[in-house]
Amino acid sequence: MKKRIVTWIKDWAETAECFAWVIAATSVIYGSALAWHEGYHRWGLFALTLIAGVLMQCGVNLCNVYDGWTKGQDQQKDTFGDVDNPLVQGRIKLEHVKYGAIGAFTIASLIGFYLAYVCGWQILVFGLIGLIGGRSYTGGPLSYKEAGLGPIIVLFLMGHMMILPSYFIQSGHFAWWVVLAATPVSMLISMVMQANDIRDVEDDIKTGVRSMATRLGRRGALVLYAGMWIGAYSIQGYCISQGYLPYTSALTVLLWPKLFKMAKTYSNPQVSREDIVALEKMSAQMHLKYGLLNIVALLLPW
Repeated sequence: MKKRIVTWIKDWAETAECFAWVIAATSVIYGSALAWHEGYHRWGLFALTLIAGVLMQCGVNLCNVYDGWTKGQDQQKDTFGDVDNPLVQGRIKLEHVKYGAIGAFTIASLIGFYLAYVCGWQILVFGLIGLIGGRSYTGGPLSYKEAGLGPIIVLFLMGHMMILPSYFIQSGHFAWWVVLAATPVSMLISMVMQANDIRDVEDDIKTGVRSMATRLGRRGALVLYAGMWIGAYSIQGYCISQGYLPYTSALTVLLWPKLFKMAKTYSNPQVSREDIVALEKMSAQMHLKYGLLNIVALLLPW
């Protein structure tokens, strides 16, 4: 019985891509840290915001799995040939994936209603945009991933649309400089999505998915990927120079040795398939480190 429960948890964790929940968590914590740096602390509301943000991410991930399967795209992907996949093995039913997504969105919405009641109607606007945007990533009348807009829309939905309300919930007001300060972290979220699409270029071409990476080609997509890093650091430097971020945010330069190593690897026209596959995981790790360094910088007492 215990083994069955553990297997069930692992299957759902894999299907819901729980490793990606850290993206939502980083955005919520970073937005809250921007407010904490100014002296605002509302720990109970922070906990609710974090739960809602992670549930939204979970719902989006499950919707992506559901849409990819119902459209017949994932069954054709080489990466979906894994015999351990819970859907392939039938350990999780497709209809349960749908119910899981509905449940995650429902609980997140209920928390959103409470936060709106406590903090203001503006939270409902952010929540509605996030819900519609999250569902439209791979589904709905316009799948913006298939329209080649995935990295652009994700930048706002998983970045700004989580960081700004997190700041608002803690501080009780908006500040336009927060939009600028939120952009570097948001760009690196987009970078993770771009790495995912770069990995899937062959599969997406085969299944007819017209992501930005398939439109640009692998080399063009890698150039855009590098541009996201350059843009993130450029905007961060400007925010530090203007006092929007503390000078301690420059701690993120600790990532430069790894970035230079990545640049050397992926600037090679003959980059290996293994390196391409590794790019998504590496990007997620770099996003997390970048976010944590910024959060630590905001929480330092000087």
